[in-house]
Parts: sequence; structure tokens; C-alpha cells
Amino acid sequence: MNHNEPNLDPRDAHIVDQLVQAGWDPSKVTPTSSQDADALRALVRIGTLLNRYPTPAPDDALIDATLLSVERADADRTERMALTDTPIARSRWRLPDFISVAACLLLLIGVAVPMANQARNNSSRALCADGFRELGSAFTAYSTDSKGNLPMAAGLGSMLSAGTSGDLPTSMPADNAQAVRVLAEKGYCRPGCLHCAGVRQLSFRVPLHATHIRITTLVLSPLAADANPLLLTPKVGIQSASPNHGGEGQNVLFSDGAVVWMPLPFINIGPQGRLDNMWTLRGVSGGEGVDFKGVKFDPYEVFLGQ
Repeated sequence: MNHNEPNLDPRDAHIVDQLVQAGWDPSKVTPTSSQDADALRALVRIGTLLNRYPTPAPDDALIDATLLSVERADADRTERMALTDTPIARSRWRLPDFISVAACLLLLIGVAVPMANQARNNSSRALCADGFRELGSAFTAYSTDSKGNLPMAAGLGSMLSAGTSGDLPTSMPADNAQAVRVLAEKGYCRPGCLHCAGVRQLSFRVPLHATHIRITTLVLSPLAADANPLLLTPKVGIQSASPNHGGEGQNVLFSDGAVVWMPLPFINIGPQGRLDNMWTLRGVSGGEGVDFKGVKFDPYEVFLGQ
């Protein structure tokens, strides 16, 4: 055993244990000190970076070995079925023949099906990301023609004055999605760029103030992403990924035009790098909440709605 290997500081170990027991949900962990809070934020950032790390492609050696086994089985079967002087030998199939063919088919299915699913998922993500890049160019062009303004509805309308509390309501205001349609209507982008892969819903930044959102004063943060799962299915957990890609994550368009694939909906925003959930609103107390009556929103708050 190498005693020079680094060990986890015992002062931080209990935070790791709490985070694992909470299913990696930072909202379920209550730090007891500022050091615990710093450790919790660092662990969440590390987990987010690990989730973003690209998955290696399937091992080519496994594919080559599978194809070689198939070729050997076919050659062996061809040799056994070759024409001979004995009529009985031409039509005789032995039990090992069936077992060999069945084993090769099962092996092919076990390798080919996951590869096909992964290829399909990667294609869907890439097509969706291309649409987001076109949408980012459209936002930039529109803001250039509109003195820096972006086509987004300000505020949350009647929701803020109604004092709604409890679960996120299913009927969120649609003003934002309608406002963004001007990009397609005025030719800044194709109509398909307002949907993931031209079909699935997107979520757009909802300004939490009474003025137009301006790209020149906007802190680097999300402008749009795949559909908000809490607005489609209010009972899902707040750390759920968008259903657009099978719950594996979401493409996110940032205000600088970058498109990033994020497995989790958490971002670090503001001068202190505060962790924020794109799908929810944060109350005055700093906890995730949806009681809008009298709430003064954090100037760095990010909320993406339909």
C-alpha cells in the first residue's frame, strides 16, 4: 500500500457522506459551518465537471473481436455444409451449429444495439445544438438592430401579483415564447431554430424586472435551453434534466453564443459563483422556492420558462 497517496480531509468527509446519502442533491444537505458550505459548493462543481467529461467511444477491439468470431463461425459452417459424396452429410445440422450461430447473434445484438442507441442520441444532441447556435446568432443580430434589446417578455405577469405558492403551476405565462417568435417572423432564423431538432419545446430566459433584457448588460448566463421539465411535469425533482433528450441532460445557449451540454440544470452565477437551478426561482431566504408574493429577486437569478 502506498502511504503517500492523498487522503480526503476528515473535516470534509462528512459533507461527502451527506451528499452521497442525499443522492447528490445539494438542496438536501444542510452545512453546519462556512467551511462545510464551501466544501459542499466545491463538491457540486467537481461533480458537474465530471458529468460533463465526454464518454469514450466503444472499444474498437471488442468490435473487431466480435466480427472475427462471426467470420470464423461462418467459415466453419460453410466447411461443414460443403458438398460431399455422402448425401446425408449435405443436409445434416448439428446442435453445436445452432449454439454457435445463436451465440454470435446474441453477441452482435449486445454490441450493436447500445452503439445504435448512442449514435442516435448523439445525432439528436448535435442537431439540437446546431439549432441553438442558429438561435444564438439570431439573438445577436436582433439585438444589433434593436439597440441591444432582446425579444423577451419582462417579468412573470399575473404570477407575481397572485401570490402563488406551492408546486410550480402548469400554466406558466407563454409571453416569452411568443416574444421570441419575432426572430423567425422577421427572418433572423428559420422557424425550426425555436424548437429542439425542429420539433421539441425549448425554454427561454424570463427577465425578473420591468425593463427589456439587454445583451450588452447581461451577465454571462443562459438565454435558452431545452424544455423545462418542472413546467411539463410539476412533480419531478428540481434537479431533473430536460425530457427533450431522455432525461440525460440539456443543451444550454449562453449569452455569449456558446452552446454547452449540461447533465444537470445547475450553474454558478454571480460574483460569488452561487449555485443556481435554471428550472426554479430562488426566494429571498436563498432557498429554492416558488412563493412569488413580495419576493425581491436576486439580480443574478436565472429562470428559464416556456
